[in-house]
Amino acid sequence: MQKQKRAILVSNGIAERPDLLSLRDDDFIIAVDGGMRYLDALGLKPDLLMGDLDSIDPVFLKTLEEKQTEILRFKAQKDFTDLELALREAITRGFKEILIAFGLGGRLDHLLGNLGLFSLARNLSQDLKLYFDDGITRVFHVQEDFCLDLEPEDIVSLIPWRGDVLVRETHNLAYPLHNETLIFGSTRGNSNLALEKNIRVSVAKGELLLVHTRKSDTINKTFVERKDNN
Repeated sequence: MQKQKRAILVSNGIAERPDLLSLRDDDFIIAVDGGMRYLDALGLKPDLLMGDLDSIDPVFLKTLEEKQTEILRFKAQKDFTDLELALREAITRGFKEILIAFGLGGRLDHLLGNLGLFSLARNLSQDLKLYFDDGITRVFHVQEDFCLDLEPEDIVSLIPWRGDVLVRETHNLAYPLHNETLIFGSTRGNSNLALEKNIRVSVAKGELLLVHTRKSDTINKTFVERKDNN
């Protein structure tokens, strides 16, 4: 078990800026089938490859087999998506922090199913920290007090998830909420703005999806800083 580490599930979704994904040296990287293409573009190798392997480049697969990378292969006719299988495997291995990379965008059915994994994860592990990140957009599941580091003027959307949400209070957002209900199906919580380098959202009842979108100049600044440090 490697509970002190973070698992990165690199899926085969849309990645506008994979170079902006923040990785750690000790991350346990799981390539989810065709998501291996992003790892190759970043010059990284996975610790584990999973899926029915119908979308991975055969050249990548052969290379990983030659390097004796751990591979878990499933039949194409299966009950769960490759990403859900990877999530279940990471939880089974004891990881308490899991980042799903590039699980946003692309096919609508996949996107909705992927976001539904928040609920599955909650049922499988109560103390699990799960979130999505594609370099530009991050998505978090919020049920209690939640703090997030970001940049001023980044976009923050609070989206009711599976029902109405009573927001106790928010801090450092341009349009604050205090003991107010966000109705499921309403867009009232969309497109708020961060005022400081950190925000806090406190939920009294219900579930939120907090969607953080980095503004364009923040993205460009980060890209330049990383380029200068290379």
